Amino acid sequence: MVIAALVLALVSFILACALVISLVQTIKTVSKLNDILLNFESSTGPLVDELKKSAVLAHGDLKRVSSVIDASDAVGEALGSYTKLAKSVVNEPKITVRSFSSGASKAMEVFKSRNKKNSRKRKSLMKRDSIV
Repeated sequence: MVIAALVLALVSFILACALVISLVQTIKTVSKLNDILLNFESSTGPLVDELKKSAVLAHGDLKRVSSVIDASDAVGEALGSYTKLAKSVVNEPKITVRSFSSGASKAMEVFKSRNKKNSRKRKSLMKRDSIV
């Protein structure tokens, strides 16, 4: 029985040493992991700050681009209005000139036809007067 007690004590001692060694290794591993996380946090802090600054700058740029797009839309609309205005300024006088020239040519035709009738009448009157 003494031998069994010694073997049991020896096995218990070996198990206790193994448990202590594993606990020490776990503490070392957790400590190293903590150091790595602290290092990671200190190295990513400036990156996160830079990312925030970039996001703010990008937001400002997007606002500027949006205002440029709005301004270009306004310019496009104004240009469309000016084009319509210029077209009406050019087309209305053309229509007026065409109407006037058409009316003038019709009037000239009427005058020419009357003139021809009058000249025939004159010729016939002149012939008649010359015969008499």
